[in-house]
Amino acid sequence: MASTVTGPILHVALDAHCELTNVSGQGAPSKFDKFGLALSSGALCLAAGAGDKVSLHALGSISKVHAKFLESGKLTFELTAPRGGMRQLLVSKARAEDLRGVLGTLDHATKLARQRGLPVLPQDECVLLLQKRYPEQVNKQLAKLRQERAGNDGPAPSKGHTRVMLVLDAADSSGRALSPAQVGKELMTLATQDFGLTAHARLAESNAQSFACVAKDAAKVAQLAMRCRTCMHHRWSNAVWLDVDVGAGVDPTAFRVACVKRLALGDESRVSATSLPHGAIKEKLAMGLVVHLRSGTLGEGGGADFGTRLELRWSEQPADGAPLGVCDVRFWEEGTRTPAPTCVAFEMHKESCKAWSLLNGDKKVSVLAASLVSRLEVFCLRLAASSAGAAVRTKVLVAGCPQGTSGGTPVPLRTPGTTPGTGSSEGASSSGAVSGGAASSASSAEPRQRSGGGLLPEDSEDDSDDSPDDEEEEEEEAATAEAGG
Repeated sequence: MASTVTGPILHVALDAHCELTNVSGQGAPSKFDKFGLALSSGALCLAAGAGDKVSLHALGSISKVHAKFLESGKLTFELTAPRGGMRQLLVSKARAEDLRGVLGTLDHATKLARQRGLPVLPQDECVLLLQKRYPEQVNKQLAKLRQERAGNDGPAPSKGHTRVMLVLDAADSSGRALSPAQVGKELMTLATQDFGLTAHARLAESNAQSFACVAKDAAKVAQLAMRCRTCMHHRWSNAVWLDVDVGAGVDPTAFRVACVKRLALGDESRVSATSLPHGAIKEKLAMGLVVHLRSGTLGEGGGADFGTRLELRWSEQPADGAPLGVCDVRFWEEGTRTPAPTCVAFEMHKESCKAWSLLNGDKKVSVLAASLVSRLEVFCLRLAASSAGAAVRTKVLVAGCPQGTSGGTPVPLRTPGTTPGTGSSEGASSSGAVSGGAASSASSAEPRQRSGGGLLPEDSEDDSDDSPDDEEEEEEEAATAEAGG
């Protein structure tokens, strides 16, 4: 790569005067008022200019560096042109300290790449290097990247919102079973009489097995976005699942009590209720690992689907870097109409896992997959412990797998070694497998059922001494996040 006008991912721009010329003398020189380093196309580059006008040069194109007048703020790079020939990048009017910093960063990056046996330093390590040497500029750019990526396919928390999920043996005052449409109409009446809201049905989103409605306050802000569905349950033949996004203006506990009174004859034994606030949690593990859990809506609108994403990272990793692993959890599987925590995607990032392994004495990357699955189990067990009512599920189900009346059947979770994949109720394979791609050495492992439910790869027993969960330090920072996280 010689030069390009495409903006880099990260750019450290320092005050200096730059001039790019052809040694042959052909063409007019290009002049720039900034000089520094950039991360582009996954590689560290020299950068001249800033903004839309930036010229990037890969480290491999540097032929010679003339630093005789470095203390005077001058530096000259001889660069190999992409089509043959030579170019010169003349840097002047710069601070000697800045020039020494750039040369030191380039030298350190080259040494690290040689130690890894790689032609160039991987992107994640380049980000760490730039963040360590230029923290102020890089951290600002990383924060901007996080904001830009907030609208991705992950959960988007809404401030002050809580998701209330109830399974009811729904019946009216005479004990007659209620259909989803009848339950929905009762919910609209409840929102109007008990909470002073104005309720409307969403007929376009309703059918014989599902009913959707929304209740707004006087300011036209949605406070209750509700959906009720028929569902499978091992105890109740007429089970109905209520999925309600409760806004900041309604007390979730008061809403749950009102639902039990109106729809379950006031009998808590006819209800299974789970509440999960929107927001983010960070848990610290051993060996510098961190698990980020984010819960929020998926898609647009307050009544959209709800889910939780678990991201496994290590503490020195930049927030915008690829996580070691990702696990997506939903609380409803459409295929079997089961209201339970369900793993719909499990992926391990190959390059990130490999970098972590190299920086931790070549530890087995299967440790990372086992840790992420273990944290998924802990999350579901905590959710069950905080739930109220009868017949709360504690098992982790896997989307697409056959399910009996007592819960999901475990299916293979591929630990590192294959390409990333997902398993979902809409597009899962016949076996219901959820695959994950991470680093390259570990083999596939058949999971086993643990006493608390959930999945754990068999080879985790061999790695138990290395597992971060054996020396877990948890520091929960329950931060109710702004919309978009």
